[in-house]
Amino acid sequence: AALAALADAITLGEGDLGQAILLAPAILGQAMLLAPDVVSPGSSNDNTDVLPSYQAVALAERYEGAIIVNIIALVYDNADDAAQAAETLTARLLAFNPPEDYTITARPSTIIEADDGIFVALVAIETPVTNPREARTYFSSWVNATYRLSFTPLFSE
Repeated sequence: AALAALADAITLGEGDLGQAILLAPAILGQAMLLAPDVVSPGSSNDNTDVLPSYQAVALAERYEGAIIVNIIALVYDNADDAAQAAETLTARLLAFNPPEDYTITARPSTIIEADDGIFVALVAIETPVTNPREARTYFSSWVNATYRLSFTPLFSE
């Protein structure tokens, strides 16, 4: 049910889904469940706000005309955790190693109530497309950091 809720959430809205990856934290190992205070002070994620533990996560990239939208969706059992996650994750994404020549803007976060009492926190960062090849590397950097267990915005309690 969690992965189906993620798939539904990342396909909402206008534009075309370019690429996506859906994962359960167990696939990534315990490193993704570290508390945020494990991140060294002065790092790009010097953020003490807590990201509640989530059931599953989706990273996605959607094309909306001249804008590329990079999306993260997290699944929760309750709306309060989803709302806290949306706020915390938005701040973390804006601070997470954006390429110097990128203009990134956070979209308003969304909490989606799916079937079976599942809530999805949907956070999106958009970048104008000046060079589509370079814009795709932003999504790729999220995926690569996730597999290296170093995508600090997803570290949770």
